[in-house]
Amino acid sequence: MLKQIKRASPLILGAVAILIIWWIVDSSQAFQTCINESENSAANDPLQKHVSVFVRCLGAYVIDKNAAITALGTLAVAIFTAVLGGFTISLSKSTRIAAEAAQKAADAAFAAERARFFIVIDKHNLTEIVKLVESSGSSENSGIPGGDNICITYRFKNYGKTPGVVRELVVDSMIATDPVDPPALFLSTKDFPEYMIGASDSTKVVNYSPATRPRVSHVRSIGRNAARLWFFGRLYYDDVFGNHQVHRFYFRSKSPLGSDSLVLQPFEYKDYNQST
Repeated sequence: MLKQIKRASPLILGAVAILIIWWIVDSSQAFQTCINESENSAANDPLQKHVSVFVRCLGAYVIDKNAAITALGTLAVAIFTAVLGGFTISLSKSTRIAAEAAQKAADAAFAAERARFFIVIDKHNLTEIVKLVESSGSSENSGIPGGDNICITYRFKNYGKTPGVVRELVVDSMIATDPVDPPALFLSTKDFPEYMIGASDSTKVVNYSPATRPRVSHVRSIGRNAARLWFFGRLYYDDVFGNHQVHRFYFRSKSPLGSDSLVLQPFEYKDYNQST
């Protein structure tokens, strides 16, 4: 209902303006005097009475009220300009809203089709390493018996609908009680066996181990949740539309209550696990 009234508002304003002008002219003393005088001379000619008399008296009114009519005309032009400006602003707003909606639809279609890589941790040996340390009786400051090290096996799977091109991988880990900020310099990998990864395919499986082997005290702390192994990194890749994307990941070790096995679970920390 409101939209229909808004669309008809120019016609309504025009009709109101015509009624106001007619009321002003018809109530004028000069116009009425001219009409009365002309009716006496045109009594025998009905057409002359209704047409020529009206036109002649209207002309007389215009000459007599020239200044007032000029002011009214200026006011009418100003009102029309204001109304036209309002419609122009409304049209501009509607055009902008339509353009924004079209852009959002295009972005949604693009986002639904592009490549999306996420890390998949196939396995790790945290549970075995903790059990090895606990059963060895080694001193706190010694290394893991047998020279073993923590090992995490992972890959990146493309969950999107189109291929993606992997560019660079940065990955690292730290052992600490609280979440840590990744260092500025990571271990960077740019030489991939395969760069183009199709939809639903994965990169080649890779093993990661800390560059510095943990001490026995570190491993025991991890097994008791007194400290955590924080595993994090970023995968840079391009989609087929030529846009640069990044997948960030951030994991922590955890020994569930009542369980003798350790898990690596995603952990929300700042923006270190937010991906594009």
